[in-house]
Amino acid sequence: MDPIADHDTDAAPVKARDFHFSRLRRRRLASSHNGGCCKNNNNIPSVQNSGRNDLRRLVGKTALITGTAGGQGRAAAVLFAAHGANVVGCDLDVDGALETERMVREAGGVMYSQQPTDMSDRIQVEGWIEWAAQTCDGFDILYNNASAPKMNPFAKLTPDEWNFTLRNELDIVYHAR
Repeated sequence: MDPIADHDTDAAPVKARDFHFSRLRRRRLASSHNGGCCKNNNNIPSVQNSGRNDLRRLVGKTALITGTAGGQGRAAAVLFAAHGANVVGCDLDVDGALETERMVREAGGVMYSQQPTDMSDRIQVEGWIEWAAQTCDGFDILYNNASAPKMNPFAKLTPDEWNFTLRNELDIVYHAR
């Protein structure tokens, strides 16, 4: 399954003025997208030819990606930008997030980032999403990647580690829904 290919590219994005957190599940509201500050995609590099005709299928789309300081979040930010998306990222790791933003921009992509953002804090998450929606006049994709589990055998897991893991594995998904 290709999450980019399976993405419905014809639906209208969420507009900042229509933004309601209770409606995030839909990710997009029925409204037109005028591009706002994020409509300049002319300088994004193309992905190496892989025989597919849809390598730039995210041009004009805005992707919110959590946990962009490294790993899958960084890889997603670079890939989505290479496919033409404007990327809005966040992370607790300020240096890592700034490095990802630098990498995307040096490759010719468009990326905005807000850090530090604690995804386990609902108020910070709502603030980041509101800022992202206003910065790019809405958004089309939410890649909710961030996580921070405490790893221990279940029998040795302390209550603090259990609660930390719940906050940073379950709550963060709920907060950005």
